[in-house]
Amino acid sequence: MTKDEFITLIKVAEAIMKIDQACRSLSNFGLDEGQCNDVFLLWTLLQDNSAPKYRMEGNTELEMQSYRAFSHILESTTLTPEEKYSLLTSDERDDTNGKQ
Repeated sequence: MTKDEFITLIKVAEAIMKIDQACRSLSNFGLDEGQCNDVFLLWTLLQDNSAPKYRMEGNTELEMQSYRAFSHILESTTLTPEEKYSLLTSDERDDTNGKQ
């Protein structure tokens, strides 16, 4: 996946998170419930193309830490898509454990 494709997917994910928030405020149900849950395949695609530290490793605790860090970056409202790309594709370990 190219950098531009990855950044485009981040922008799409940001838009989907806004739609999810709107759905929750109107119906108390998010996109992860019911027929709309297929949208989270985008999350998996982004995670699979991120640096190895954010991929599923087969270790439940490590997977949870990686997923929390990955989600924290993707859900950040202060980072630009380009900054998210840089963080998600960096091979350096993040010592913040998803806390920024």
